Amino acid sequence: MDNYPNNNRPTGSGAGRILGGIFGAILGFIGFIWGITALAFVAVAFIPFLGWLNWIAVPFAFPGIVISSIGLVNPDTRGFATVGVVINSAAVGIGIFRLHLGFGVI
Repeated sequence: MDNYPNNNRPTGSGAGRILGGIFGAILGFIGFIWGITALAFVAVAFIPFLGWLNWIAVPFAFPGIVISSIGLVNPDTRGFATVGVVINSAAVGIGIFRLHLGFGVI
């Protein structure tokens, strides 16, 4: 006997269902805001003689990538999480490129 009509069976573990609910949507949004903040640090670091700020901005963006990636668990609310991963990755890439141009100091 099938107790689940229309094949709507629960999938995944308990932790996956918890992360896939509203918690996943909140983490996606937090990762998005984290990415905007990291990109703001990188933008300020483009001002001459403030390139050293990238030493703060690049490590700051890595947890944003992780938080946004956890938010990708929920297929219904992947929008903010996807944009968060992209923005944080862009902040890391631009920051590392700027550190390379300024020899890590300027």
